[in-house]
Amino acid sequence: MNDRLFRLLGLMFGYLAWLLFIILLVGRFSSLVIGGALVSSASILFVIFIRAKIPRFHKGMSIILVGLTITVFYNFLVRGDVACLLESIRSPACEFKFADENDWVWVNTIDMMVQLLVIACGGAGGSLIAAYADTFASDQDRSPVYEDSGSKMELIRLQKQMRSLGRKVSVVIVLLGALLLLFFVCQVIL
Repeated sequence: MNDRLFRLLGLMFGYLAWLLFIILLVGRFSSLVIGGALVSSASILFVIFIRAKIPRFHKGMSIILVGLTITVFYNFLVRGDVACLLESIRSPACEFKFADENDWVWVNTIDMMVQLLVIACGGAGGSLIAAYADTFASDQDRSPVYEDSGSKMELIRLQKQMRSLGRKVSVVIVLLGALLLLFFVCQVIL
């Protein structure tokens, strides 16, 4: 097998071992600590898999798997315990269990970070798989190869014109902003 694939499998089993360790912590620590450990481990693994030198398909599937596992573990280990803090109406039992007002902030922050990680993992993994699949597409558009020096000169001329137009548009935007500001100042004074 490929050496990169062995490293990938090592990372995956290391991640699963870390998650099993977090499960063992459930009885000893609060849900906030476990949620923080899940978010930090998934964030670190997301970066590790993004930077890993493995094939795109394996990288994409690994990143999607990180997003999937953090969702499953968060829903089973953390969310059920702190669900009362995520609701807008708090129950007396919840106020007894989480006496500190900062717990509400931490729970919502962890919930938001989990959602952000899931979206990031799905997007990054999906785009890597799509880029991998695009290499096998039979309907690829072939762009024509220009070897004519006249075409290169034309492109350079067009780029200069675009920069000039960009500057003119910027001036118009600044002038419109100044006119709008002047209009509001006149309205306040009158």
